[in-house]
Amino acid sequence: MNEIILDTDITSFIFNGHTLAQRYESLIGGRERFICFATLGEIHEGLYRSNWSRAKIDLCLKSAKLYPVVYPDALICETWGWVRSIRKNRQIALNDAWIAASAISYSVPLATHNASDFADIPGLQLLTI
Repeated sequence: MNEIILDTDITSFIFNGHTLAQRYESLIGGRERFICFATLGEIHEGLYRSNWSRAKIDLCLKSAKLYPVVYPDALICETWGWVRSIRKNRQIALNDAWIAASAISYSVPLATHNASDFADIPGLQLLTI
């Protein structure tokens, strides 16, 4: 497969032209990019918390629409439950569990700058720098 799921941090780097964006662009390459529905929610949360102009918010939302969104189905829901259960001694954030479950369910890598948030999850392939 030539697809990848982007974690919220990577999406933010790309949208905001962060200095790490170019390094991640090189790592991700020509893969088709997807975001999890939880990432879309986190993007909206960040926009609501920002003091950005309406024009900048609209530009960010337009950029977010470039990435197809992965919504939960039965397999992703089952995988989410499994991810949460195996991380019982080192709790994983709810949204991170959805993001990981999406990547595992679709058998695609997850690009993240927060690899430690996703540590010790069998079957999850991380791309990070």
